Amino acid sequence: MKKNLLLIAFVLFSFSSLVNAQTNVWFDDFESYTENQNMATGAGGALYDIWVGTSNAWNTANHVGSTAANGSQFANGVVGNALNWYMRKTLLLTAGKNYVFEVYTKSAINHSIVVKVGALANITTGNVTSPTWTKRSVSFSVPEGQSSTVVYIYQYAKTNPIQVDDFRVYEDLGTSVKSTSAINDITISTLDYGKYELNSQNSISSYKIFTLEGRLVHSTNSLNVKSVEIDLSNQTNNIFVLKATSSNGLTKTLKLIK
Repeated sequence: MKKNLLLIAFVLFSFSSLVNAQTNVWFDDFESYTENQNMATGAGGALYDIWVGTSNAWNTANHVGSTAANGSQFANGVVGNALNWYMRKTLLLTAGKNYVFEVYTKSAINHSIVVKVGALANITTGNVTSPTWTKRSVSFSVPEGQSSTVVYIYQYAKTNPIQVDDFRVYEDLGTSVKSTSAINDITISTLDYGKYELNSQNSISSYKIFTLEGRLVHSTNSLNVKSVEIDLSNQTNNIFVLKATSSNGLTKTLKLIK
């Protein structure tokens, strides 16, 4: 038992930089609003563009059967006359940096989580449905010459309300941590919610995925490929540690945030 505790402490210490390798640009857990406060810009100091429909702060104590993803309050969106709903936040970000838009949503009807950087096309998760609170995220970078970024949630021609909690944009300060044999050609990218792609200029021979507590989640050997898809969609939300080994025996450790 003592040995296991020491192992957990070592893992947490070794990857503490993983947890801290994020800098919030915008975070709203909706706890500071009053009950039924309008989320629209200019309405009582709220800070969102509700382009269509309305969105108000709800407290779970005042609405029978309601829940929040975290805490006791969340934003409740109601569609407008055209059966559309848009909740948007505009941010000035830094060119050349990587960011993540992360938000918890709950709706019985399809909706989309979207990022638009400057004049560039939208980056979106596509249609998603979450009848229970589910964390969604979109990773994106800001190209040189761009800065203004709009992050938003929308649903089109649907009648059901949508609920939102922990609306967050943070800077991703890097996906790698120090490994015993560093190698720079292995990278990870996000494909969709809970799905990632591991890439290497050389062949990837194997990889293992652990939780921060050291529990092995998945292990694959004898790959010898330059690209492989990783699916963690069936795992609970967590920070995972991925240890990849190249064909020449060198290893690299990366983080996965779900």
